[in-house]
Amino acid sequence: MRRRTALTALSAIAAPLLLALPVVTPPAAAAPAARPVAPEVTRLPLVAVRAPGSVSARSTSGPATLQLPARSTTPFSTVGVTWAPDPRLQGVEVSVRTRAAGRWSMWTAFQGGSDDAADPASADASGARAGTEPLWVGPSDGVQVRLTTTAGTPRDVGVELVDPGT
Repeated sequence: MRRRTALTALSAIAAPLLLALPVVTPPAAAAPAARPVAPEVTRLPLVAVRAPGSVSARSTSGPATLQLPARSTTPFSTVGVTWAPDPRLQGVEVSVRTRAAGRWSMWTAFQGGSDDAADPASADASGARAGTEPLWVGPSDGVQVRLTTTAGTPRDVGVELVDPGT
């Protein structure tokens, strides 16, 4: 009986020790130090194309269509389109499709931001560009973009591809 009581007492003391041992963590020095990663931004220009029913792709008052033909790019995960602010622009619509693992996505329309330029009287207006909101597309290596307006032709239009780094 004494032997059974001693074994029970020993197991009551040893069991928590055996359960706690696997929880021990290595010293913090073994983990790599965190460091900031600078994203890489690539800018690609859009070119004017003749839109059906328009007089000229360079017209500043009629509708316009600009595009970036399908092309291979350096890796990126976020895309946006920007242009020089112009109050004459109306009805700007931008769509994009991207390539990942050799397959092209469906066309995606950018939501919001296309007609939103900074208020010229605001502090943010200095150097501000008009454009779309950024669109996360996931890891991609190809892009195609089309931009249309109901009035006016945007100037200095660029597709901004952002690789956030790792």
